[in-house]
Amino acid sequence: MLSIVNYGGYVAAAAALCVTPGIDTVYILMRTIAGGRREGLASALGINTGLVVHTVLVAAGLSLVLAASPVAFNVIKIAGALYLAVMGVRSILAKGGSFAQLADGGAGGDAARADEKDAVVGAASARVGEKDAGVSAGSARVGEKGAGTEATAGAAAATVADGAAARADAQPGARPRGASRLQGVRRTYAQGVLTNVLNPKIILFFLALLPQFIAVPNEHGPLPFLVLGLTYVVLSTLWTVVIVLIAAPFARLLSRSPRAGRVTGIVSGVVYVALGAMILLTE
Repeated sequence: MLSIVNYGGYVAAAAALCVTPGIDTVYILMRTIAGGRREGLASALGINTGLVVHTVLVAAGLSLVLAASPVAFNVIKIAGALYLAVMGVRSILAKGGSFAQLADGGAGGDAARADEKDAVVGAASARVGEKDAGVSAGSARVGEKGAGTEATAGAAAATVADGAAARADAQPGARPRGASRLQGVRRTYAQGVLTNVLNPKIILFFLALLPQFIAVPNEHGPLPFLVLGLTYVVLSTLWTVVIVLIAAPFARLLSRSPRAGRVTGIVSGVVYVALGAMILLTE
């Protein structure tokens, strides 16, 4: 079928390889423990999107070109190692919490800043409400003295309230909490994609595994490579989601302790640097 040989054996082999701990597994595990289920799922989807990219590269024959070119292969290897090393250093310097809580980081920091802005806006609204109540009381007293004066005071009170509301709505940088969380999830997802795409081990892995299950001669061009590669992506996605669901409760426990958050940030950073070193040593 489609020049694929022993598809059942391939699925069994791919499943066994998916559950074997590797760089992607450790990366997703650390992101989940440090940032919770949302960050873990975003990382898992990013990693598996990277696998889709590698599948397309293999099917198009570009992975073979990259593997055969020492310059191109080393560029990808060095870029991947540096990227993980930078992530590791930033996680260590974050002094706890999720990596995404760094300045220009992810959802955690943005949500915290959004909460602070919401509190400021809420306090301003409360003060405006008190002023409005005072103005209304004053208007009522003025109304006892004359209808004309009451109308003037009422108009002035409405003008003050409208101006205060406009200033509260125009708070600079105030964003809904959901928007900042979505931005953080997108950033975490993109980091997962880059982490996988810049891992040259995935190139070598696909080049070594997929051709073993494709008949020679291959009469269907890139199609069998796509089918086998996407099969691996599906299995990998299922497994990485399971990893996130298992690790997420530990993130909730650690989030209750500032000291645990600091330790988690440091450990995550060290792991990222170690993963970068592993990529750098890829031959």
